[in-house]
Amino acid sequence: MDWARIERVTRRWGKTQAASSAFGKATIMAISQQQINRAVDLAKSYGVTRLILFGSAAENPAEARDLDLACDGVPGWKFYELGGRLEEELHAVVDLVPLCPPTPFTRLVERRGKVLL
Repeated sequence: MDWARIERVTRRWGKTQAASSAFGKATIMAISQQQINRAVDLAKSYGVTRLILFGSAAENPAEARDLDLACDGVPGWKFYELGGRLEEELHAVVDLVPLCPPTPFTRLVERRGKVLL
């Protein structure tokens, strides 16, 4: 476990959240296809068996504020490590949601999201 990396990502996330709160919303940034492709590659490297893009990046990437991803197949702390690595390498705020155990929310993501893996 790379605790220094987790600490850096946590600090950056805190600054992003503080900036978002100060202005009432996050800064709009475009999510590129290149970022999505890199997210898929990283997910594969962590053993992700299912990856679903949802939210603003799935509906309108040009106006997305963050990258919402749901995944399955990453156990324990590796899930959080993946989330930090995605933010670090994509230079974007990433919301990573586990697909298991299934909930009404994850079932909605599965129905409406864009399956990447």
